[in-house]
Amino acid sequence: MSQRSSPGKFGVISSREASRQELEGVGLIGVIDYWESLRRGDMVPRWQYFDWKDVHPKLVPGIAVYDILEGGKDFRVRFWGTAATDLFGFDPSGQLVSDVNHYGVLTNLYRDAPKVMAAAKPIGTVHTFVLKSGIELEIPLIRLPFSEDGQSVSKILTLENLRQHLTPRG
Repeated sequence: MSQRSSPGKFGVISSREASRQELEGVGLIGVIDYWESLRRGDMVPRWQYFDWKDVHPKLVPGIAVYDILEGGKDFRVRFWGTAATDLFGFDPSGQLVSDVNHYGVLTNLYRDAPKVMAAAKPIGTVHTFVLKSGIELEIPLIRLPFSEDGQSVSKILTLENLRQHLTPRG
């Protein structure tokens, strides 16, 4: 996780595949293991098996959950964590992503969702993100597919350990 100042554009300015070490470094590998345990013989874990209390409490504020609409053409924000609201400055809970002025925060969801849906497995990414203040952050995240029927992906849970970016540095 790096932090530096960057003038001009804000939102996600680049992304790349995350290494296992990067995901371990921010405490996300355990969530992938938890996702795997929920499969119970299904290709994709059923959303009904997900239990919020099984995720470490410090990670819950960095969770976003999206309902996939029209095969991934749009998404409804089912849940938007408080750390995301604090860091990015908006709360789109209950709204369609296409209707939200998300300042580029959700642009990569449209790029990543087809990969998650096709692979039916988690993907890890590092986004380089510029806040409106000009601060540039590298934020590792995972996207986890969930299903209603155990086969087709109907939801994507995105998890970022955002609280670490809200901690004052000195």
